Amino acid sequence: MDGTARLWSLSKQTQSQIYVPGKATQLSPIKTLAYDDTRRVISVGHRDGIIRQYDRKTGKKVLELGNPKEAPHAVQAMSVMGRTDFLAFATDNNIMRIWDLSEDTQHSQHALLSGVTSMLYHQSNDLLFVGNQAGEVSIWKGIEKGDEIMTGRTVMEIRKMKVSIFLVKITY
Repeated sequence: MDGTARLWSLSKQTQSQIYVPGKATQLSPIKTLAYDDTRRVISVGHRDGIIRQYDRKTGKKVLELGNPKEAPHAVQAMSVMGRTDFLAFATDNNIMRIWDLSEDTQHSQHALLSGVTSMLYHQSNDLLFVGNQAGEVSIWKGIEKGDEIMTGRTVMEIRKMKVSIFLVKITY
């Protein structure tokens, strides 16, 4: 509950790195994490609405998105969008944002019907899967347009549809 993120080596059963957001955010618990393999950074979403990125090796903060006074909504879920410069995240006010990390600007914003619980990006097909509190999945195609191609479907409904454009095997 102190707002720090720790990286552990499972094989050695030891802590290998600690990421400390700073004194101002000690009371802002972590809500979600995402790892960017291309940039080798860990993105940490906090309850205060701030996303902080830390260098994987040094643990130093390299980027901070948001301002608690302007965006006091907790970051609920996020996903690095493959080998692009985009980070998708959703806050507890049912807003999903796509952030351009190279420009440090918001690329797009989308209102959602229900609170987001998880996000997963499928790089090969450029698809962003967004799960919500109602137990439904929305699928977004294309970073540039941000087109929602399927909304409010349960995993079972998606599985029954056998949509050929998706090369995603859904198992449960």
